[in-house]
Parts: sequence; C-alpha cells; structure tokens
Amino acid sequence: MTPWHTIPALEAAAALHVEPADGLTAGEAARRLQENGPNELAAEKVRSIGAMIFAQLNDVLIWVLLAATVVSLVMGDRTDAIVILAIVVLNAVLGVVQEHRAEQSLSALKDLSAPVARVRRDGTPMDIPAREVVTGDILLLEAGNIVSADARVLEASAVKADEALLTGEAEPVDKTPAVVPDAEASIGDRTGMVHSGSAISSGRGGGG
Repeated sequence: MTPWHTIPALEAAAALHVEPADGLTAGEAARRLQENGPNELAAEKVRSIGAMIFAQLNDVLIWVLLAATVVSLVMGDRTDAIVILAIVVLNAVLGVVQEHRAEQSLSALKDLSAPVARVRRDGTPMDIPAREVVTGDILLLEAGNIVSADARVLEASAVKADEALLTGEAEPVDKTPAVVPDAEASIGDRTGMVHSGSAISSGRGGGG
C-alpha cells in the first residue's frame, strides 16, 4: 500500500471517501464503526514470568545447547557445561526482559490514547469518545488536543505537533498538507501526518 504521507491531501480524502469540509455523516460513521471495530489497541493477554521463561526455553537451539551441556557433564568437562548453561540462562533472561518491556510499551501507548476526540461530522464539529473514531473521520487539530488516531493532514494553519514521546524530538514539528515524497521517511519526517498520542501544541487544522 502507498504510504499516506506520499499521497496529495485531496487524493487521500478521496481515497477515504470523505469531503473534508463536511466530514462523515453520522450514519456512515456508525456503519464504519460496525464494520471495522473501535479505535483502540487490541487487548493482549499478559503472560506470567513463568510462561515467558518457558517460551524462551521452548526452542530447538536451546534444546541443542542443553543437550550439549549434558554431554559435557558426562564427559567430565564441567567448564564447557557451565559456559553453555550460562549462555542459555542469559538468553532466557534477556528474552524475558525484552518481552516485559514490550508489554510495558504497549501499556504506555494505551495510556497515551486520548479519551475524547474532536471531529467534524455532518459539517459540524463535535466531541466523541476516541474509541469511536473511524477511518475517514476528519480530526480537528487544535492546540491542546491529543491526537486520537494516525491521520493525513488535510488542512493546516500554523499547526505544530509535539511528538517527543514517539520520536524523542524535543521541539514541536510543523505539520502541513504538503506531500513528503520519501516513502521510507521516518515518523519524525512525515510532516504531512499526525500520529496517535502526539499533542497539538499550536495552530488549527484537520486530518483524516
């Protein structure tokens, strides 16, 4: 699929089957919500530490290393056995730590989600629960708003977004409807996009 930031704003709106000045109708928004589900990260079942450790050890390579440990012990080479076992343990510990951090990151992203989104529907600005934002909704970008979903910038007047939590960039980034032709541009360089969890620090605009 062609990255949204490389598509002209009007073409992006047309692809989403929405008129930026009006937004979706209430009926169409309801239909899309029913069809695609709510705008929220899927709930992931949190695994116990024991389950994480088992998953790390349940690997063919680990089995081979454990077998090599047993062979080394049988042959009386305790040094090799200890080294191999240490490698297995270290690998398991690192794997569990990485998985735990990934779960924490996902939880942090959920916490960043805005509870309310301001959108334009039937030509009228309104506040709706962020989980009810659907593909094609025109998000109103206003200073102080938390962006509730990734969106292509369709209109902007001096819009700046604080993306520090996503990119580490300390300064707010200018956002415009202009195309960013590089399909591989990093999130921080996609000035034609706003991203979920970022904050609008100044200006006014709309994205879909």
